[in-house]
Amino acid sequence: MFMGVLAGGGKAVFALGQGVRHQGQGDCRPHRRVCAAIVLGAGQTEQISFPTDSGQQHLVLRLVAVHSTVTHSHSTALAAYERHSAAGLCDLALAAPMTYSQSDGTVSGTAGTACHDQPAAIPFPSAPTSQ
Repeated sequence: MFMGVLAGGGKAVFALGQGVRHQGQGDCRPHRRVCAAIVLGAGQTEQISFPTDSGQQHLVLRLVAVHSTVTHSHSTALAAYERHSAAGLCDLALAAPMTYSQSDGTVSGTAGTACHDQPAAIPFPSAPTSQ
């Protein structure tokens, strides 16, 4: 899932769902052992594979170019804010430990039933906990 462009506009961030395997030029975040996102620059490629009901699906993610726009217009920013994906918000909610409520602008510590109406949502891998 495309998450956005890093500050400076030179690289794009793609979130990885649980069970996704990858190999390529991308930088893992937060780290290689638990890779929840891949950061790619223009011209970089990442090979992605993930389980499906019929076996492994293999894709190549190639970032051709990065374009970003900065606006100082309230109406343009608001229009961009209002364009969101329900499935994407659900995937983010499954990325516990935090969730964001768009309706009231609050952050909470658990996903709860945020995705009960999105059966295809896949949780992101979480960082290992220290004991």
